[in-house]
Amino acid sequence: MTTDDVPTCLALWASTPGIGLSASDDPRELERFLARNRGLCFVAIGDQGEEPDAVVDRPGAVVATVLCGYDGRRAYVYHLAVERAWRRMGLARAIIDRLRSALADVGVFRVHAMVLSNNSDGRKAWRALGWTFREDLTIYSHTLESE
Repeated sequence: MTTDDVPTCLALWASTPGIGLSASDDPRELERFLARNRGLCFVAIGDQGEEPDAVVDRPGAVVATVLCGYDGRRAYVYHLAVERAWRRMGLARAIIDRLRSALADVGVFRVHAMVLSNNSDGRKAWRALGWTFREDLTIYSHTLESE
């Protein structure tokens, strides 16, 4: 994913039920996130004539996305989204496999996916990808006031 992809990614996320957008999804914030997590955020392009499961790193017709941040110890996945017309073609698996490879390259062995609890499609997708639901974790958030 590049900064050129941000507007198309935002449009996909805004049109995908279960993807929660916040102030952290402002284009400038996403550009900072991409700069900090180079090589860990991906898009799948659905250009006409292309194989639907091709995962590439260039601007175009974004049909799937994944954001991933790494804190030096663990990685966190956000905004796995696939355009409805492109679902059930292996894109989520392909993009997550690409991410897993990139994480292995930087030595990450543990990764968590952030999924809204009311996102039933997202929860099913992560289970289908072989990820484990953690009943022992709860996340608390706090927004820092800007000075």
